Amino acid sequence: MCFSYIWQVPFTFATQRSSASHWNRPNVEWLKERTRKLDTRVADRDWIIGNLGVFGYYRTNYDDRNWQMLINQLNTDHTVIPVKNRAQLLDDSFALSRAGHMDIVQSLELTEYLGKETEYLPWESALTSFNYINEMLGRTGAYGMFQKYMISQILPLYNSSGWRDTGNEPQLDTFKRIDALQAACKYGYADCLSEASRLYTLWMQNPAANPVPVNLKLIVYCNGIRQGGVAEWDFAWERYKESNVATEKSTLLNALSCSADVWILERYLNRALEEKSIRRQDADYVIGKVARNPIGRFIAWDFVRNYWDTIFKRFGSFGAMRRIVEAVTAYFNTPFDLRVLKDWVLYITARGHLGSATTAWQQAEERTLTNIYWMQANFDVISGWLQNNTAT
Repeated sequence: MCFSYIWQVPFTFATQRSSASHWNRPNVEWLKERTRKLDTRVADRDWIIGNLGVFGYYRTNYDDRNWQMLINQLNTDHTVIPVKNRAQLLDDSFALSRAGHMDIVQSLELTEYLGKETEYLPWESALTSFNYINEMLGRTGAYGMFQKYMISQILPLYNSSGWRDTGNEPQLDTFKRIDALQAACKYGYADCLSEASRLYTLWMQNPAANPVPVNLKLIVYCNGIRQGGVAEWDFAWERYKESNVATEKSTLLNALSCSADVWILERYLNRALEEKSIRRQDADYVIGKVARNPIGRFIAWDFVRNYWDTIFKRFGSFGAMRRIVEAVTAYFNTPFDLRVLKDWVLYITARGHLGSATTAWQQAEERTLTNIYWMQANFDVISGWLQNNTAT
């Protein structure tokens, strides 16, 4: 049934020469027709930006020339564009390029200024947008260049944020520090990994006096376990079993999935199904977190297939099945991945073991196909861009 609905869009815009008062209180043009042309005078050398303050819930795209002028402005003096709209430019550009509506190179060029960015919102937008590229490049030869680029961009923010969490600073500063430390450790910055390991070791030496600031616990726990071995993992496991604090147990349950040892991750997955120390309602969470670990992604995929009968019977709800299937297939992006996935779905279909997971597996196939198309369209371009921007 087609209702022919038309959304009314509150459109605002500013140009390079707009006054501060215009940015703060712009005129709103309500777009009530399917298409509408707005006439305004803009100098050839001036950029234009829409949706000021991200007032409307919509994406804004521009022609290549305007995107390039916005990129130049960010590189020259990013503070001319307000914080919310800097975040919007990053978020919109990656969403549009992922959907095939703009060149991925322009999205990447928008991030070149980030080494000078000190505000939380643009960084949160950029790091969230980079998550998909991180997933897609994780198994490719270009990943090392991607890590190098990310570290070079995050390093100034990492150094300015530091590890000292006083607990009484503005909330956005706390969020900014968490983003900076998480990203630096995630992309393998040695100083970040070393400091996380040091704090974790101090905790192991005196479990009753945890030196880790509350806001940094997941970063320290995860990377302490990631850099350590079985002793570090077993220590966190004991703390998990002993804790009666829900937030602490959840943080530890997440961090335990960060191990870099295959056998430890396999043991963790088995414990998730034992239902002794890990509750049934948390088992799908554990599987999902292990699957998000670059080392654990295929361990989790094999585990789900090996124990599918048990998982199928135990986690019959659509929500749990959707989370498990989505997590173990999120990184699939090659024709071989798709073929293996389809063969597996045919196998469990023949056995009558789809049930509430039917939609989840269908969505996994669709997502994998989308990822394949994205890789075919963007991998060589991104690889070449990274090579040019990480040469030194």
